Amino acid sequence: MNPVRSARPKRRRAKAAAAVVALATALGAGTLASSASAAPYPSSPPKNMHGLKHPFVSPDLLARDASGKVWRIGSVQDASGKNFTAAEAPVPEGGGWNAYDRIEMVGDITPDGYPDAVARDRDGVLWKYTAKSASYAGSFWTRTRIGAGWNTYTMFTGGSDVRYDLHPDLVAVDKRGDLYLYEGSDGTGERTYLPRRKIGHGWGVYDRITAVGNIGGGIEGDLVARDKAGVLWLYLGKPGGTFAPRTRIGGGWNAYGDIIGIGDADGDWRNDLYAYGPDGTGYLYRGNGEWKAPFENRVANTTLKDSGIKASLVF
Repeated sequence: MNPVRSARPKRRRAKAAAAVVALATALGAGTLASSASAAPYPSSPPKNMHGLKHPFVSPDLLARDASGKVWRIGSVQDASGKNFTAAEAPVPEGGGWNAYDRIEMVGDITPDGYPDAVARDRDGVLWKYTAKSASYAGSFWTRTRIGAGWNTYTMFTGGSDVRYDLHPDLVAVDKRGDLYLYEGSDGTGERTYLPRRKIGHGWGVYDRITAVGNIGGGIEGDLVARDKAGVLWLYLGKPGGTFAPRTRIGGGWNAYGDIIGIGDADGDWRNDLYAYGPDGTGYLYRGNGEWKAPFENRVANTTLKDSGIKASLVF
């Protein structure tokens, strides 16, 4: 994920654990493979793709209800320090968001230190929503058009710095199953992304791809992909903007309506994964830095359900 301009408050680094993670069969959905010892903790914190008002502290969830109104749910760490909970009542962000069939937080593409969003309308036009700083009301400025023709893609996701050039990128799968990389620009010109480049094929076997930043210990941004049987796979980023052969994470992930790369939700300097079901029940998968099994067993997260929002989409 791309760098920010402000320093995050220093945290005491936890000691790297050398424990073996048990199979998560008893947990039901989203079972994980067993893990080897965790990798050393990184020397700097990851950049939170969902920290809209306070990007160096805790993530925000954005939930769209059936009427098209978006709500921001700010968060803080809970008492355990291993999860997050709502910091306040949901804040309305405006209506009209049901014009879009996909909305993604994509990291700081401006760049100004705050994570931004992109949204695709039903005509295939992609729009950019630049985040406001905490000193302004609302989370986003007025939208800016990125380009047309994005309805050629069945899936897209952004935020991981796949090329590791300090700009967050976007990847997309077209209807033939080909994977394309849109490298992030430096944010100073009119183009948000550079022209696309094909980097893979055969991705039609998946129904969801999610950028998660660096979760495997390398410097490039990684990707997880859920196949149509509900198995989740990890693709580690490689130099030059490609991915290593996939590694199986576990099965049962088709129990979730969506899977979100939420950034560092528990404040341990590792990127995490958030998944939620159709009834609003959510789960946090804490990153551990081990590429063979990158997440700890899931823990229930009631932030979305407790908000009372009947969400049709969370991003």
